[in-house]
Amino acid sequence: MQDLEADRLRALMRATVFGQPRQPVTIDRYEIVRLLGSGAMGLVYEVFDPKRGEQVALKTLRGHSPRALTLFKREFRALSRITHPNLVGLYELGRDQHQYFFTMELVRGVPLLRYLWGAEPESPDEAELPLTPVADFPRLRAVFAQLAEGVQALHHAHKLHRDIKPTNVMVTHQGRVVLMDFGFVGDESVGTLESTAGSMVVGTPAYMAPEQALGGPRTPRATGTPSARPSTWRSPARSRSTARTSPP
Repeated sequence: MQDLEADRLRALMRATVFGQPRQPVTIDRYEIVRLLGSGAMGLVYEVFDPKRGEQVALKTLRGHSPRALTLFKREFRALSRITHPNLVGLYELGRDQHQYFFTMELVRGVPLLRYLWGAEPESPDEAELPLTPVADFPRLRAVFAQLAEGVQALHHAHKLHRDIKPTNVMVTHQGRVVLMDFGFVGDESVGTLESTAGSMVVGTPAYMAPEQALGGPRTPRATGTPSARPSTWRSPARSRSTARTSPP
């Protein structure tokens, strides 16, 4: 993955600094367009898929440990069998030499908070954020009705997202709400998550159900806290995404 990103940056530098023709950087059949973001498990690119004739998103795996690969494949397989307009669509799981990746729908839109508020906080410190809740109730109801439908589709498949929060929700320009980032997805009957560091409780504490934070079995009923911050711009607790090792 580091070689792929290094190749992309070198090609970009040659084109912008030295005026050389830009050479395409590819992984398997996919041509890298731009970097969309990065996370704990890997990088996400916008790529062109000549087979589909369109741009898609491609997520690469960070690291090559057996556990990391197991989680990566679990994320793909858990969602590849579920099709719903409010869940990001997954396409193909592949490998190019030593680099594992999967492709998914490229969602063109804005993050949830920007859609509701017209802006996003510039820092994680919420002390200076306004306390006024969202006043556009029809928009708010439409957003959470769609989000609930996506979550319900997961629950019908006996899956839990485990990290539902505003930054994992996108809204397209047509108003379609899409739940993203299924790196922590798991079966609803399982307590902790087998991860690259062992048995862990994962997610964002500010949006966790109590039973999730304690590492116990979780149920689909715990879904209320993700709506608090989009509604009031204040989360139930101030915290960043984290993962802690479960006590023995």
